[in-house]
Amino acid sequence: MLVGRQAERSALSDLLGHAAAGMAGLVQLVGEAGAGKSTLVTDVSTRADGFRLLRASGLAAEQPIPYGVAATLIRPLRGSLGALPDLHARALRAVLGLESGPIEGQLVLGLALLELLALAAEDAPLLVVVEDLHWCDDVSLRALGFAARRLAGERVAVVLSTRPEGAVRWERGVTLTLPGLQADEVDELLSSSFPDVARPVRQALHVRTGGNPLAVLEAARGLSPARRQGTEPLPDYLPTSSRLHEYFSARTAECRDDTRSLLLLAALEGRGDLSVLAVAATSYGTTLTALAPAERAGLVAVDGGRVVFRHPLVAASVVHAASAERHRAAHAALAVALEADGDRATWHAAAACVPPDNGVADRLAALGERALRSAAPASAASAYERAAGLTSSSALRAGWLTAAAEAALMAGETTRAVALALAVDLHALPSTQRGRPSLVRGRAAMHMGHADEAGPLLLEAARALAPPASADAWSEAVEASLQAGDVDFGTLILAEADASDVDTTDPVVGLLVARARAAVSASAGGVSALLDDIGPALQALAEADRTDPQLWNAVGAARCNIGDLAGGRTAFISAGRHARMTGDLPRLVDALAGQAFTEHGLGRWSSAVAAATSGLELLDRDMAPFQRVDLLLTLADIEAARGHEDSCRARCAQVRGLASSLGLIQASMLVERREALLDLSLNQLPEAIARLERLHGEQQASATRHPYFSAIPDLVEAYVRSGQPERAPALVAEFGEFAGPGAPPTAYARYLRSQALVAGPDGYEALFEESIALDTETGMDFFKARTLLCLGERLRRDRRRVDARRVLRVAGEIFEQLEAGGWLKRADAELAATGEVLGPRTALASQELTAQELQVALLVAAGGRNKDVAAELFLSVRTVEFHLSKVFRKLGVESRTALAARLHGG
Repeated sequence: MLVGRQAERSALSDLLGHAAAGMAGLVQLVGEAGAGKSTLVTDVSTRADGFRLLRASGLAAEQPIPYGVAATLIRPLRGSLGALPDLHARALRAVLGLESGPIEGQLVLGLALLELLALAAEDAPLLVVVEDLHWCDDVSLRALGFAARRLAGERVAVVLSTRPEGAVRWERGVTLTLPGLQADEVDELLSSSFPDVARPVRQALHVRTGGNPLAVLEAARGLSPARRQGTEPLPDYLPTSSRLHEYFSARTAECRDDTRSLLLLAALEGRGDLSVLAVAATSYGTTLTALAPAERAGLVAVDGGRVVFRHPLVAASVVHAASAERHRAAHAALAVALEADGDRATWHAAAACVPPDNGVADRLAALGERALRSAAPASAASAYERAAGLTSSSALRAGWLTAAAEAALMAGETTRAVALALAVDLHALPSTQRGRPSLVRGRAAMHMGHADEAGPLLLEAARALAPPASADAWSEAVEASLQAGDVDFGTLILAEADASDVDTTDPVVGLLVARARAAVSASAGGVSALLDDIGPALQALAEADRTDPQLWNAVGAARCNIGDLAGGRTAFISAGRHARMTGDLPRLVDALAGQAFTEHGLGRWSSAVAAATSGLELLDRDMAPFQRVDLLLTLADIEAARGHEDSCRARCAQVRGLASSLGLIQASMLVERREALLDLSLNQLPEAIARLERLHGEQQASATRHPYFSAIPDLVEAYVRSGQPERAPALVAEFGEFAGPGAPPTAYARYLRSQALVAGPDGYEALFEESIALDTETGMDFFKARTLLCLGERLRRDRRRVDARRVLRVAGEIFEQLEAGGWLKRADAELAATGEVLGPRTALASQELTAQELQVALLVAAGGRNKDVAAELFLSVRTVEFHLSKVFRKLGVESRTALAARLHGG
């Protein structure tokens, strides 16, 4: 019976109403055991008139087995699989056991589930219910989360229920935490269920149970007639919300031995399948007739060929109370009964045996291998770890623990991965494999942002790995040293790599090593070496196989290293395309981060925002903060230049918190640069100068001499603008030591502008013009506009108003297109001072659209069809149409051509 919960019922009614109208939504119900989550789920299911119901539950007994929840959800829709793209249809058929091929990554599974739900919702609105999320297998939860975050214009309502420890943060959903019932609600509940309980006793039960509905009912159920009437005091022990487990343990302990045995089989089997339990009961020495006493006691019910426990706590109590010997016997019986269901049988066999058991260990290792092929790394890690615990072979144990660590890292379970890697006996591994555990630990440290810890571990891995794997480790060790701000250590690593047998004739390995060498040279001030190191490596790749997204990402990063942002952007877009085709989520996020960085540098800010936002949306709840920092920094940079103070400072605070706690030295420098740029945008010069001076001091102390990180160009401009030009020349000379002639054009242009700002009346114009020409050549529009603004200001002060107007107009047009409001205001003020009469400016599109609307709008404006946009953004076509209609309405346009014009080409 459902009592109270009016707010929750109203929220669920709204969810159904919006879904029926084509606005998908999600509600997560969170409550302790017995709070009434299932009752609410049943209530909303009965009220979902016209909806098709898809329902599944997480099972504690099957949590290590991948795709259990996903398979239950999609099984009723298997007739629609033929309408999906072949890659996605194959993935879902593999989930259902209809195909044996691999699944091409968790991204593919999430997309496939999204498309299937969207397709099914075309016939009738869907109500998707998943209960006991805290017991859901990892890959099903990830796929469900991926799909749920991308449902917008679909007729789909998603309802989830979980205990507090399993609650998930859903950016586009509502989470309702169920409190205890109020006193009047407890009174109503007991009046209908146990009308002979006197009112004072009801009030006492409310206080003693905290209003937990299950605890209230079970407490009343166990009272004698006298206690229900209040003529005898309540017992000291009542099944309060925190003691329900003990209460049900006492109830099941009252059953006879064979009944408890059958209840244990049912609890461990998880699904309550009577046909399986009948076979297992025979092996266990009992029969299904032993269920009858438990049914009479109200602990279980038999419904439609299934045994259903009164509450999951009953099953948990049965499991908790059984001895280890009885557990093993029950698992052994279930392993026999489930022989046709290989994975489940293997897990039960593993739980039944006493180590060592090499046969079961081999079966678990094979299960782990299949899980990896099926894009279920968390399940693979569990299988490999259990196999390692059962084998008598030290070599196999070391190999399987290493495989478990690698799989856990793939699954984002970083702490677990490190623990597994530390448990490996390195001497039991082949000599060429002994670097694998250190590689896991080093990558885990980088994954969590501990660059100072990662460098030595990655170096250790590089020393112990055979080529070509060692090249990755060498390169990653150098990258870690630079992220930790330790250029000297990076130099030593490269020297050791040069003395090793790394085969740099392989074009991919050559690029990795060249990038590492160039990064050290640049950080130490030798920027001109970038072209010498990376150029030949890129040339060697011209004829190489370039379908690997990791390689494309490396090419993109190398192009950026030498100042070729346009080439980098092209490479990152290719990386993203190949990653989407193969479902490689980590590489896709890397590609989007690189694309956002290059789009930003090239003045395609709306496109950069779209790419960075897509990357953040793809990052799962436990994925790398290092990637998150990159994406947040790009967004903060754009918001700083646009003068969006609140959002910029909020993102900077996120990055600063991560950088501080994880030791990200370079990120700390970059976030200071973002806030200084914001201060400059808002014309808050004292604040900008203080921030830039502090940053410059830190960079001098850490010997950081890379133009990308340097505070000098902005500090020079701030000094000149604030009337302190005498403080700038020494800084310009210092910057010229590592960004002068021979540096990449993006860096050299900053040096030329800095020189121009302090130059005399006869030399400044040529320096400004050369800087502008370089920015024009490399596509650095924002920097070009800033240089034009500086030139225009100088020309106006020299009373050359006509010349000043010419360059200030161009600067204003670029700032307007970029929506750089603070800089545009400054350019307009300078234009007005020259006597220019200014017309009205167009409203800024970026302030009118949500992030996802902007993503859709930009791709449509670039000529993308709805189907192509949906594939690019991992949305359904209906959701793209939903967002596009809102874009048209908000921007006041009626066609795609008008949209493209409104967005200035993005």
